[in-house]
Amino acid sequence: MAPPAGRFAGRPVTYGLLAGGALVLCSGFRPWFAPADGAYGTSSAGWDAGPAGRLALVLGLALTGGALLPLITRRVPVLSRGQDRFLGWARRRHHGARGWEPARLTAALAVAVAGTAVVATLIGWLTAPAMADPVLPAGGGPAIPGVARDGLFVGLAGTTVELVACVWALRRAPMAGRAAG
Repeated sequence: MAPPAGRFAGRPVTYGLLAGGALVLCSGFRPWFAPADGAYGTSSAGWDAGPAGRLALVLGLALTGGALLPLITRRVPVLSRGQDRFLGWARRRHHGARGWEPARLTAALAVAVAGTAVVATLIGWLTAPAMADPVLPAGGGPAIPGVARDGLFVGLAGTTVELVACVWALRRAPMAGRAAG
């Protein structure tokens, strides 16, 4: 059964964002990089992978939070009333605005955020940190290049799943001036 047209968070989209968010969350605690020399047991987790890694994790988790928010607000009466008031205000404020469709605008914004998360993950991969030799004193000796580990690939898979779910939502969102179908 297809979700109603015009809604951003249809079931495939919500499940995609939740699955991608779970992968992104797991990748934050898995090693993204390890020294090329396997003799050392050090690694760099997603939160320690530099600004690009942190940006990818934050954006991926924000998309998941955006998918969970409507599910939470429906079950909490106070939040549900606040959401209804805000949506009513937004509809009155932008009623008749040319080309403005809330579902399409939300989906386009989500695609931009998910695309930025994927690009940030790829930038984090391309700027792999060099690992310091744990045996030598700080600053002494050459740095060991870092190689990608499973956390990076899980994070890339999670952000890609979120991007696909957001593109799916954008394709399903109604165009301005056209009937939903």
